[in-house]
Formats: sequence, C-alpha cells, structure tokens
Amino acid sequence: MKWGGLFLLLVILTTSVSAIGISPDRLQVEYEPLSEGELVVYIINTENENINSSLTLEGELAKYFSIKQESIAISSLGTGIFNIEYRLPAKIDTPGLNNVLLKVKKNSFVSKGLGAYLSVLSKIVVDVPYPYKYLEYDFETKSVNEGDEISFDFNIRSKGVKNIFDVPYPYKYLEYDFETKSVNEGDEISFDFNIRSKGVKNIFDVVSKVDIYDAYDLDNLVLELEGDKFPLVSGRSRSTKIELNSTEIGIGDYFIDAYLIYDGVRSKHVNKSISVGYEDVDVLNHTKSIVGGGIKKFSVLLKNRWNHDVSKVYIESYLSRDNVPITERSVSHTVDMRALEEVNVPVYLDVSELVSGSYTLVMDIHYSDFVKQEKVEIMIEEKLEISMGMIVAIVLIVLVFLNIVWITVQVERRNKGKGRKATEEGLSYLSGKLGK
Repeated sequence: MKWGGLFLLLVILTTSVSAIGISPDRLQVEYEPLSEGELVVYIINTENENINSSLTLEGELAKYFSIKQESIAISSLGTGIFNIEYRLPAKIDTPGLNNVLLKVKKNSFVSKGLGAYLSVLSKIVVDVPYPYKYLEYDFETKSVNEGDEISFDFNIRSKGVKNIFDVPYPYKYLEYDFETKSVNEGDEISFDFNIRSKGVKNIFDVVSKVDIYDAYDLDNLVLELEGDKFPLVSGRSRSTKIELNSTEIGIGDYFIDAYLIYDGVRSKHVNKSISVGYEDVDVLNHTKSIVGGGIKKFSVLLKNRWNHDVSKVYIESYLSRDNVPITERSVSHTVDMRALEEVNVPVYLDVSELVSGSYTLVMDIHYSDFVKQEKVEIMIEEKLEISMGMIVAIVLIVLVFLNIVWITVQVERRNKGKGRKATEEGLSYLSGKLGK
C-alpha cells in the first residue's frame, strides 16, 4: 500500500510537470565588469486550471541575479512573466560559459498548496572572456559523390580579451595567391605567386610549379615550368614569378595548373584558363557629328577580330580637346561578341556645356583581360534655336507668298479671258464682211 501511494504521487507530479512550459530555454549575458541589466522569462500554463508559479536560481553566479516577483498567478492556458535583474561583479575568475540554472515551481489553486519543482527547463549563460587569446570553433563537413567538392566549414569565435591577428598552423604550411592572364601572340606570359608561410616552422625549400595543358585536350600536357627555389621563414611572405614567351606554346586556349612544392609537401592546386592569340576588338565606324545640347548618343561599331568569342566587352569614353578631358567619363553597357562579329555599342555623353566645334572622342575598350584605347574626331554642330517670333515671321512670309501666287493666277486667268473674247469678236467681224 505504501509503494502504491508513492507511485500515485509520482504520477500526479509527473502530470503536473508536463503541463507547464518556460521560454526562452536559454538566456545569454555577455560579461562586462559591473554591468547591469534585466532579463524576461515567460511561464506558459497549458493546464485547464489556474496555477501559482515561482522561480528559483542555482549556480555559482546565481547570487548576482535576483527575481523581482516572488510568485505569479497564471490563469488556465495563460502566460506569466518573471523579470530577472542582474548586477555582475568587477571580476569573475571562471572564464568561458557559466550557467545559472532556472527551476520552476508550481502550486495548483485546486490542490490547496500541493507543489512540485520541475526539471531544469531554462538557464542563464554568462559568457566570460578568457584573460588571454582564446578561440572556440565549430567544424562541419559531409559526404559527397565522387567528383563533387568537399567543403570543410569552420565557424570561429574569439573568446579572449586580446585580439588575434593570425593563428599559425602547428607545422609547416604555405598559403598563396596565383594570377595570370591572356596575352597576344609574342607577348610575355607572367605566372605570379604571392606566398605566405603560415606555420610555426621555417621552410627550407619552396619551388613554384606551373603545368600548361591544351584546354580542349586535358591529357595533352603542353609544357611544364618550374620557378627558382628559396627558403621562407615562419610568418614571412614572398612574391615570385615565372615568365614565358607566348611563342613557345603558340596561339590557342590553355588550362593552367599551378601549385607549390615545399620541403617535399605539395600545396593545394590553383587553376586558371588563358588564351594566346590575336585577340583584338576594333572600331569600324562611329557617329561623326551631333547637334549640341543635353545628353547625346554616340554609336560605335565594334568588330571582334578574333576567331573566338569575346565576353564582357564595354566602352569607357569621354570627350577631350588638346588632350584635356572636358566631359565626365561614361560607361556603356556590356556586350558579348561572337567570333568575328560586329556589334553596335551606344555611348551616352553630356555635351550640355560644350560649344560647337571639333572634339576628340576617347574610348577605352575593355575586353577579356585587355584595355585598348581608341581616339576619333567628332563635330558638335550649333543647335538651331527657333523662337516664337521666328515662327510668326515664317508664317507671315508663307502667307504673303501664297497671296502673291493667288493674285498672279487670277491675273493670268483674267488676261486669258479678255484675249479669247477679242479673238471671237474679230472672227465674227471677218465672217460678216466675207458674207457681203
């Protein structure tokens, strides 16, 4: 009977516990010496009866927190609010996450004082910085299909009082940037490496490597290049380059595979695509003259001289006189040009302040990795201003001219009428004489 009563009590308490909730389940306070503030906790009553609820705090830092309400009455299916004030000390000796646990007690009005403490449903986390440099991080990765990229994701947080400028690897490690670009045949190709030693140990031999493949046949290794060897002290950086005359590989499209070998370790690979050839965009035609005033449109006809597509072509232009720019720069929209294609690109310039005369249109043509400048001459013609007085005068002149024409026509008609009548009278007279 004793065990049966205890079991019944546990069932009652468990039922009671499951019918109340607390929100949020975690409150965060960033520690600052002597800081003060207030937190809010919501107690949710999901029972079909009114309850009376109270909170208790537990933990090493609980003494710095105080609950303003001793208890609150919460109606059935209602919500109650507790306000928690805090005054933190000048120093806390336990860096990191310090937990203050929240426990909820409820009393049923119906049960006349029967109460139960719930399990810990919420906590206040006081985040105390470490008195030195300190990092925390989360790491995530996942399985992939063959050929897919594997992503190693770090979410890093500095939790110390001192700033961290660089975190070295606990071994030899290099990072680097690699740059190269397309060139015309005969130009030098530069393969540029900016290398940084990010490990705690010095590196004795660093060598840069570049493998050049046919872009349309990656099994065809066209050329292997290797830079000079050099040492690199921990924490230092160095720039180096490999140069190649483009005639050694000829016209074509190439896939570049760049990497480093340092003390027998191969670095990550960086890939680029470049082209060698006669890549050029010419100006075939352009607007020769415009009427001044306002923003005007110039049409520029471009031709892609290369037997490959050229993408992201645009014109940056301005007007100059005696090599001095006199208008703001204007940038056209971007176009993609197919092999050997001709495209009309409009350029708009504000010529409001310019007088009539000859000007130089300066065009910087951007395409692929190149910028080409073209200069052409254009004429700005004087704008014809027509006033109301001029319009009235023109109308009057037209009216006078039309009146003169009308009078002339009438006179000619009258003269023709008189001549016809005289002729008829003369013929009648002659006929009479002949009859006699």
